[in-house]
Amino acid sequence: MRRRSLLALGVAAPVVGIPVDQRHGTRKIGLVDVRQLQDAAARLYGLDYQHGGETLWQAAKASAQNGYEMLETGTYGETVETQLVGATARAQMCAGWLAFDAGRQDVARSSYNEALALARQTGDAEVEVHALSNLAFQSNVLGRPREAMRYTEAAIRAGSAAHSRARLSAIPHLRRAVASSLGQDRTGNAKAITAARKVIDRDFDKPAEEWCSFLGQAELDGVEGTCLAELKQTKRAATLLERAIHGYGDRFARNRALYRVRLASAHLDQRNIDEAADAAGLALEDLTDQVASWRVDNELASVAMRLNNFRHEHVVSEFLDRYSAARS
Repeated sequence: MRRRSLLALGVAAPVVGIPVDQRHGTRKIGLVDVRQLQDAAARLYGLDYQHGGETLWQAAKASAQNGYEMLETGTYGETVETQLVGATARAQMCAGWLAFDAGRQDVARSSYNEALALARQTGDAEVEVHALSNLAFQSNVLGRPREAMRYTEAAIRAGSAAHSRARLSAIPHLRRAVASSLGQDRTGNAKAITAARKVIDRDFDKPAEEWCSFLGQAELDGVEGTCLAELKQTKRAATLLERAIHGYGDRFARNRALYRVRLASAHLDQRNIDEAADAAGLALEDLTDQVASWRVDNELASVAMRLNNFRHEHVVSEFLDRYSAARS
């Protein structure tokens, strides 16, 4: 998705208007301003699900900066202050998530830690759990499962505080599941997946915030399939990944592309070469049509490298030619 498209949607640099009291030269901040900040994050999450974070993370950082400017220069009461801190923390969470998907790991970690600090200023258990869980997610992807496990345990402890957000408590269990699989702990992985499924079964019909609207049965299947592939249970992994892909439509094109790449990898592990090339080709279509994601790009590059060993197969050769053309 090109920057001009984002500008047309009004999210390239979301700005929250701050009315100025001309008599006193002060900026008055109200709940309308807080809602505008919250809405900007929700729009960016929705675009991320479809297009990935590569072209969006800077817009999210600009939105978070608006929150800091209002906190520092505005005038407001105690209620607005608490909600504005929370909205700024959520804008930082959005910025971190999009920066992570864009491969900007330094920005992502900084944003998550900023969100964590803001959450602790007001005792916001939701953001604290979310921030710690996303730090665990990042650690898993960067190959640091022990660090991920520490963040996960901290998220579970934070989650013992009262909060009302549907599906939230499933997320630390999913991070623990991935960390367990990276450590080849099958028992720990199975327990974590079971715990996450119980939360989703309980909460799925409840309204969820935009940032976790992706979290349903398809995502659980995708995460479990990813874990089982890591644990060398590739046949079961492929079944779950296929189920995840079928559970996602165009609204979640980035996740669908990611699981198509992982399905291709699982097929390669079973030496199902044609099926691997087909799955990789469908992921490439998602990337060509609408998705810009460092995560998907990286994993597809690894699959393409493995497929190169089977270039003599017609379906593989066809995919590799398309992949090469798309990258040029």
